[in-house]
Amino acid sequence: MKDSSKIWNMVMLALLLVLLYMVFTTSRRTKEAIRIIKEVNSELISVQDSLDNAQNTIQVALQKIEFTENELKLLKAERDLILLEEQKKNAKDWNELQKFKDEILRIEELKQKLKLEANNYEL
Repeated sequence: MKDSSKIWNMVMLALLLVLLYMVFTTSRRTKEAIRIIKEVNSELISVQDSLDNAQNTIQVALQKIEFTENELKLLKAERDLILLEEQKKNAKDWNELQKFKDEILRIEELKQKLKLEANNYEL
């Protein structure tokens, strides 16, 4: 009986040692996993900051492009007005003169609209 009791105690001690080993090993792995997760989280935060900065830079560039496009449209309208004024001087009859005047009026309205849009841009 004493031998079986000793064997039983040794088996229980071995099981206890295995259990303690598993607990400490798992705890170490868990701590390592938590450390890795924190590192990845901090890297993700820096990536998010970089993406936010890139997005802001892109938005500013798009605003500048829109502003430049608006300026280009204004210049084209100004050019068209100058051309139409010259053509108006060489109009052959009343109908052609009226056509040029109507077109000049349309382009001047477009020009005013473009100037209002230009005032909306914040650079």
